[in-house]
Amino acid sequence: MNFKGIVFAGGKSSRFGEDKALAKWRGKTLLEIAVNLLGGLCLDPVVIANPSRNYSFLPCAVIDDLIPEKGPLGGLYTACSVFPGTRLLILTCDMPFLTEEILRELMEKHRSFDEVTVFGPAQPFPGIYSAYLKSTVQDYLELDCLSMKLFLTNIRDKRVLRAELDSQVFKNVNHREDLSLTAG
Repeated sequence: MNFKGIVFAGGKSSRFGEDKALAKWRGKTLLEIAVNLLGGLCLDPVVIANPSRNYSFLPCAVIDDLIPEKGPLGGLYTACSVFPGTRLLILTCDMPFLTEEILRELMEKHRSFDEVTVFGPAQPFPGIYSAYLKSTVQDYLELDCLSMKLFLTNIRDKRVLRAELDSQVFKNVNHREDLSLTAG
């Protein structure tokens, strides 16, 4: 099965106070950490970002959100549009504890008929999403229903993997303090 590695970096970072994708942890930006994870899996990463952001320093393609300001569903719509017929391994730029092993497990357990494979109970990222979901995503966007949890609830062919991992692995960095707490 072919996968395309995608990093979402289009958020407003309102709780963080500035673009958290550029925040440094262990000498690298959070965005670089995510891109490097996908690169380590030989997935030729692509970053989907808000058009107002400049991530030209990255060694990979950066694509503007086709429909900005619509959160992860807007990013998913962009990924589905740009990479039709593909399985999309999607990360967010704010999860510095993810590992290649976790992502490999996700890829290995994804079945060809799954539209979505995620870790449970309700962890939308990291996740594998079929680009065939584009019309479903578009329906949600037209209704301005932007909840990933609601979107996932209504996907029929999804696989939810039980995470036997420390919950810290899935921790999102939303505030500056989250970086100091995770700096260990």
